[in-house]
Amino acid sequence: MVRAYRVHPPGVMTIKQAKKLTHNVVDGAGDLAKRVGCAAQDVAESIGPKRGLIGLAVIGVAVGGSILARRYFRNRGEVGVDSEFDQTFEGSAKKGGKSKMRANSAHVHAH
Repeated sequence: MVRAYRVHPPGVMTIKQAKKLTHNVVDGAGDLAKRVGCAAQDVAESIGPKRGLIGLAVIGVAVGGSILARRYFRNRGEVGVDSEFDQTFEGSAKKGGKSKMRANSAHVHAH
């Protein structure tokens, strides 16, 4: 007896294939999470809680300091210390009207 099989066009996935693919992806992600978790736990144990908190504080200070420095230099530039870029930018704005950069600028000051 010859059975007739349903032939799917290439690139079409059946529900059974989709379920297998989903299970394989989920299993792989679970295994990866276990490996990363174990590695992170090993690193945390070797560093210790005190050094970990110190490292976290250093990272926080670096991020906060960079934000404050950027604000400082941006405000300093508005007071009257123009960079060479700002001078050439102003010159090009006078020649051809408003520059696209300035027109599209989302940074608006209300003084």
